[in-house]
Amino acid sequence: MGGGYRFSVIGDDVSATADAFAENRKRLATLSPMLPPASRAFQILPVPVTLPPYALPAPVFRFRNLATLAGRAPIGGAREVALACFVAARLVNDCCDPVLALDDEARAARCAGAKGWLGTIAIPSPVRTPVAKLAEASANGHPESMAPLVAALAKAADSFLDPAARSELAALAAQLAKTARG
Repeated sequence: MGGGYRFSVIGDDVSATADAFAENRKRLATLSPMLPPASRAFQILPVPVTLPPYALPAPVFRFRNLATLAGRAPIGGAREVALACFVAARLVNDCCDPVLALDDEARAARCAGAKGWLGTIAIPSPVRTPVAKLAEASANGHPESMAPLVAALAKAADSFLDPAARSELAALAAQLAKTARG
């Protein structure tokens, strides 16, 4: 037979040249009695992905863009502002989350801890005021009072945040406004 690569099909030495390949396909079709040629392409079906019974579901991480910005920003003002916005957004989101269902005591403790931490970092005064007000408002857990404060924080921190982080704060403000209306 002609040149090219050689391989063995059920004990026969078959040439792998282009013209012999078509002939070999015809021979393979007669040698495989398992499935008809039309359905042979679907012989191996896709296997559905299932998790073992002991596996945990994939975690949902809110405000990943704010956290990414805080992690990548240089040490100083931009990182401090991103961290403050991240903490404030988490406080607000968690106090309005029906799955967590934080009581008044837990919200007050989180507010006090956040205010203490926010007092220790060096954030610019135009951002410090909305963050402090938002942390204070998270203690009451009323979304109608927090929606405008989140929008004010996004506006005050606009020059420090990237578009993805700003969109997360805008989405949070819209979610809070929708919760307050509905």
